[in-house]
Amino acid sequence: MSSDHPGSAGTFAALEVSKLLQSKDGLNILLEEMLDGFLLTVGEQLVYCNGVFARMIGRDAGEIIGASTLDLLHKKDHPRARLRMDELRDGGQIYPSEYLFLHQDGSRIPLEVSSRRIEYAGQPAIVSVVRDLSVLRKTQLALEASEEKYRLWFENVSDAMMVINPETFGFEDVNRSTLELFGYTREEFLQLKVPDISNQPELTAGTVVHLRKTGFPEEEIFRRDCRKKNGDIFPAEVSAAAFKADGKMKIVAAMRDLSERVRAEEAIRINEERLALAAQAGRVGVWDWDLLTGALYLAKNFTAMLGYEDAEGPIDFKAWMEHVYEEDRPKLQEAIDNHLEGDAEQIELECRMLHHSGAICWFIVRGHVIRNDDQKAIRLIGSHTDISELKRVEEELTIHRNLLEDLVEVRTLKLRNINLKLQDEIKEHERTEAALKQSQEELRNLSAHLQDAREKERRRIASDLHDELGQELSILQMDMTWLENNLPPESAELVEKTRSMSHFVGQTLRKVQHIAQELRPSVLDNLGFSAAISWQSGEFSRRTGIKCQLNVPDEDIDIGRDLSIVLFRVYQEALTNVLRHSEAKKVKVDLSVEDGQVLLVVKDYGRGITRAEMSNPRSLGLVGMRERVHSLGGEIKVAGSPGKGTRISVQVPMDQKEQEL
Repeated sequence: MSSDHPGSAGTFAALEVSKLLQSKDGLNILLEEMLDGFLLTVGEQLVYCNGVFARMIGRDAGEIIGASTLDLLHKKDHPRARLRMDELRDGGQIYPSEYLFLHQDGSRIPLEVSSRRIEYAGQPAIVSVVRDLSVLRKTQLALEASEEKYRLWFENVSDAMMVINPETFGFEDVNRSTLELFGYTREEFLQLKVPDISNQPELTAGTVVHLRKTGFPEEEIFRRDCRKKNGDIFPAEVSAAAFKADGKMKIVAAMRDLSERVRAEEAIRINEERLALAAQAGRVGVWDWDLLTGALYLAKNFTAMLGYEDAEGPIDFKAWMEHVYEEDRPKLQEAIDNHLEGDAEQIELECRMLHHSGAICWFIVRGHVIRNDDQKAIRLIGSHTDISELKRVEEELTIHRNLLEDLVEVRTLKLRNINLKLQDEIKEHERTEAALKQSQEELRNLSAHLQDAREKERRRIASDLHDELGQELSILQMDMTWLENNLPPESAELVEKTRSMSHFVGQTLRKVQHIAQELRPSVLDNLGFSAAISWQSGEFSRRTGIKCQLNVPDEDIDIGRDLSIVLFRVYQEALTNVLRHSEAKKVKVDLSVEDGQVLLVVKDYGRGITRAEMSNPRSLGLVGMRERVHSLGGEIKVAGSPGKGTRISVQVPMDQKEQEL
């Protein structure tokens, strides 16, 4: 690709500044919202201006960017403007200057320009803040022409306006903007003198004396640090001029708060530093290729990455291409051509370049073309990002990856063998677990069968005791009573003996009845589960003195014989645990049926069961209760709180298959 593409530094710089402004949070908004105009000049070309400046001269920003700054000035100011730009490039002082700018309608606009030198893309540039001096001119005209018009304008102008007596340093008049800026009332302000509002009182007083002595009719512009009523200090720009009214000299001054401008300048300075630091930290080198002249600009950090001093390194496209590794030149040239011809949106590829020492450096090359209004390519700008370290790490990673893959293959084979063994062990474990579950199920079924057998035996024994032994004892007691009643009166000793035997038979009968009741409470079979719970609670309270608070349904709960006896035995065991371990004085019992589930809750108010006691395999009472409940597909929960008691909750489905006990 040849290097004879047309272009202009102004177009390139304007686009770059525009990107810079748009990429920084709030900076573009700040510049566009300023009351002053803002310019950036490279050489004599205007590469950026904000909308404020464009409106000052009645033009659009797009029309004047890229033009010579001097073309915007009246011809008589050209020599003075060139001299001023040369002074700034040589490190001259920063001070405002007044120039006549040409308005779109042909009129001449007096504007004040405050400029300073900066470095932009490795080139000297000038940033300027522009202020419309027509405000001050209007003030002077208003004072000379009409007091009424003067007062109307004077009070409503946005700048702080003051009329000063140069003899007394006092204020003879101020507008509303002055009072708002400083925070005084009009009466308070008119009692002040010029040094009272200045943070540099001697310097400010000297300026007033100078104006008084010279009677200078043209305005002088200077900066001062001023002080508000609340003590806040702010930078201000003051335009002052001397004039005569009624034969007396006066000074009119227009003041503008520069706080926003100072913040904008500081933001520009900080962003310039950040961009430089970011490029340096990211090892990114910026380049700019003028397709018209073939000239190539390389940022300092880019030449340093290639091992050259500032004055060394490639200066045109041909020299730059010679630094590209020979094998990579064709693909780089192809990428540039494709982008310039519109086949690719941008240039982006990896390529190698030769370091000054002869070493090879890896870079990511990115570029973007700048075209004029006719869509002709005039400039190519871009960057080189050093990825040499990344490539070195990638090569090491490739070596380690290959080694790792070998190790993984060996390890995979070992793991495959281990996995096969584990699968065999898992299958064996599953078989063992299934056998264990089957054994547990068989044990549970055996336990349930034993419980059923025991209940049947209890019922049979209770029936035998009650029906046979009880009846025989009752008959024996009746016979003893008959014998006692039919003995002759003179057989007193025999009568007493018979009475004693009858009493003993009665006690034996009651014990038999009690044993039969304990083995199988007849109330459970005759009156139902609720009545059996009430009876057992009463018996427990009578024997132990522990109060039982019952909350059971008034009507009996028809839950079936098997479920009734299991829950009754669980309740008996719960009361036994209360007596043995809880040290409680009160037990609360709740019995209810909800959604096909029987819920029995026994809560004591004793010391509370501990975790160790709940998990102790020797706690046969709890083990027995769990087995009974689980045999019916139910759930039992035991919880204890130290000093607050123990709560046993049993929930069993009502739908149980009945068995003959």
